[in-house]
Amino acid sequence: MEKRTVADSDDSLMRVLAKLKSLRTHLPQTLVPEEFVAQYHSVLSSLRPLGYPIGEWTIPDHWMSTISDSGSKKRYVARDLLLTRLDAVLAFIHSARNAGPPRVSQSSE
Repeated sequence: MEKRTVADSDDSLMRVLAKLKSLRTHLPQTLVPEEFVAQYHSVLSSLRPLGYPIGEWTIPDHWMSTISDSGSKKRYVARDLLLTRLDAVLAFIHSARNAGPPRVSQSSE
């Protein structure tokens, strides 16, 4: 098994960010089909091996609506709801990347 380096992790994170930004760019205007949500969840799952928790950014099932269309039922989520999670994960990753190492406070003893 190969060891992952910091450069590998940075590359993987940049790839995830590129995919998330692409998904955001190509979101349907009102209702987002379940297949799109599955693709979003697949990209999110790529963050787990990099040490990022993903649970709070997934789309909960109760946000999904079922719509009958020509005899078939399809599931959708409202675009605005998906954007709340997508924008949050993008902002979190951006903040985490720019935060740098934690500062060590010096106490006056």
